[in-house]
Amino acid sequence: MLGWAIALGLLLSSAAWPQTPTGPPTGLVPLPQIGHLGPVECLALSSDGQWLASGSLDSTTIVWHLPTRTQVWTLGDRWGGGRAAAFSPDGATLAASGHSEVTLWEVTTGRQVGALVALPESVALAWSPDGRLLGARSEGASVTVVDVPAGHIVRTFDGAALSRDSSLAFSPDSRLLASGTRDGRALVWDLQTGEVARELTGHVARESVDAVAFSPDGLLLADGSSDGTVTLWSMATGAALHHLDCPGMRLRTVAFSPDGRLLATPSLVLTLWDPTTGTEVRRLSDEPGHHLPSSVAFTPDGTGAVTASEHSDELLLWDLASGEIRQRWGGHRSWLDTVAFTPDGRRLLTSCHASNSLILWDATTGAQMRVLPVEGGVATESISPDGSRIAAGGQRGAVVVWDAHTGNVVRRLAAGTGPVLRVVFGPADRLVTLDGGTKTAAVCGTGSEAPERTFATQERAEPHGLTVSRDGRFVTTRDADGSFLVWSTESGRQAGRVPGDRNNQTVPLLSPDGTLMALTGLSLTRATVWDVATGQLVETIEGDRAVYGPLFPDAADGGAEGRAALGDPTVADRVRRCMAGRAAPPLAVTGDGRVAVATGAGFEAVLWDLEAGAPVHALNGHYGDVRDAEFSPDGLLVATVSDDGTCKLWAVPTGELRATLWAPTNCNVGVAMSFDGPSDPLWLTTGEWLAWTPEGYYACSDGADRYLAVRDEGGAIHPASELADRLRRPERVAAALRP
Repeated sequence: MLGWAIALGLLLSSAAWPQTPTGPPTGLVPLPQIGHLGPVECLALSSDGQWLASGSLDSTTIVWHLPTRTQVWTLGDRWGGGRAAAFSPDGATLAASGHSEVTLWEVTTGRQVGALVALPESVALAWSPDGRLLGARSEGASVTVVDVPAGHIVRTFDGAALSRDSSLAFSPDSRLLASGTRDGRALVWDLQTGEVARELTGHVARESVDAVAFSPDGLLLADGSSDGTVTLWSMATGAALHHLDCPGMRLRTVAFSPDGRLLATPSLVLTLWDPTTGTEVRRLSDEPGHHLPSSVAFTPDGTGAVTASEHSDELLLWDLASGEIRQRWGGHRSWLDTVAFTPDGRRLLTSCHASNSLILWDATTGAQMRVLPVEGGVATESISPDGSRIAAGGQRGAVVVWDAHTGNVVRRLAAGTGPVLRVVFGPADRLVTLDGGTKTAAVCGTGSEAPERTFATQERAEPHGLTVSRDGRFVTTRDADGSFLVWSTESGRQAGRVPGDRNNQTVPLLSPDGTLMALTGLSLTRATVWDVATGQLVETIEGDRAVYGPLFPDAADGGAEGRAALGDPTVADRVRRCMAGRAAPPLAVTGDGRVAVATGAGFEAVLWDLEAGAPVHALNGHYGDVRDAEFSPDGLLVATVSDDGTCKLWAVPTGELRATLWAPTNCNVGVAMSFDGPSDPLWLTTGEWLAWTPEGYYACSDGADRYLAVRDEGGAIHPASELADRLRRPERVAAALRP
């Protein structure tokens, strides 16, 4: 790997990066407060109340500093995060589930300190109160108990009868372990003998028991069922003491307060019970019901509780005496779908197709320049060849064109009913649009809102039968017999016909000059390349090569065919050779065809040396799937965007992260305006934004540094605003982006 890294550095040695371009090291670690990207399904709270771990369906586990609600570190998908997590009794170590092991982490630093390979695909974890044992229930429902200091298995219990969703609980003396079964029982094992000490049956519906918890004194066991009921058991006699009917849905967790005087059951609402009498004490509800709690953890002093919901990405801290919400945090705002540099490399455009806006950034400083709202939500976007204009197509058929320098709207068109599949700047300032609702390609001339010509596809064809060349000179439609017609957008004449079939799953792709067309199915297992003028078959590509074979230079992005700018056939062959066997083509290729960026394992992106045929740098730092990437025109920077909502800029020669750009609050800008003329200004010029370097230097809009914290060398956590005099240094963010 090192050899290839050196080779790549030689390829780009004409513009080396300085060693410390942003200034002296600060000794600080920046902590952006991004939160989860999906619903939270598990919670764990350290015994001292300082640390909270939340695991999400987004495959991440976040560790929070609870007193400040600060996101301190995050475990990503390569560790299989999000399924289960548990703190050691002393609060120093976090155990987290992984794909093939349980990993152990130092809580204060996020440094991995161990791995238990005997515990693959664990979906429930629990530490014994003496800190010696760790219990894990696997995906297959078997339960394994490991002596963590010794590193060997103590007990293994057959889990054939266990519920696939049941939790684990150790008794306070660490001698018993409890779990639930699919048929409504709770099983309690004696860890010394390995025998079942108690088999507790009390749920009339006989539905699965998914939640178990011992009282702090060990005298009671509470088990919660998917039928919405809880049974309280005497551990001395095995008798059922109380049956509790909980409002709402299945119970995933139950929890005793530290003093044992309360039992919490999260199910639509958070209900507090007196476990001695079995009576309801209080119900806590998040009106108007946006947060439906499914997990709960008491604070060590017993005055508060943290809840998470499998329907929300927010965390709530409750005051149990008043029933009020003390704090609400962690909710993620949006993801990013695409990224593109302007031709001069000085600006960067990011978009979220689930939002109502595009964001234009200054790629030389990291500052946000414009927020460009799109009524009805963004569907596609494009930058003109000279970088002076930006066009976006909406989900409802509207097309808007802005002046990229001023942010003023210069054109507004109605392409159809939407969504707009593509919008491309064509010859002579024409705008070419593809509308998925009407299945029509339209060509609009300068200064006209009405199209000067349209090309319609057959009524029953799928919208992906429409495509357009990169330069907007050619479009394709489908004929009634399934063949593909190629049209010149300049003359309106038919340029050729390519035989097809009536399989609506076939996707066409045009070469930039319109002379070749590739046809591939959505399965990407076979592709054919055709001469447009003659309709003759040029090449058939089978197997893995079908993923890359049909990708022409600067091919249209989006759709099942992926995106790449392959330059010439030689580069295409390089990509086929070095990336064969991968399920998707590269996200982007440098203009000289020597370096590619592709998705990697988990949340990483990977830089490939196409000449050497090997990966050279793994780009790790995102906390969500990498959706798109783009090289700067000089090939020295690559920008990646992710489900975590950030855009990261990396140095291509070294793979080093240079800066991160984030718009915390304006990824979903509400649009409730109309445009009365071409000179209407933007409704919102800029929103909140934040840019920071790995050293902790940052630039931001006023007040946006509340979304950034830093950890110092001693482990203390500070809001970035407290150190603004030292860290708010826009010039150092700009320096990080310069070669």
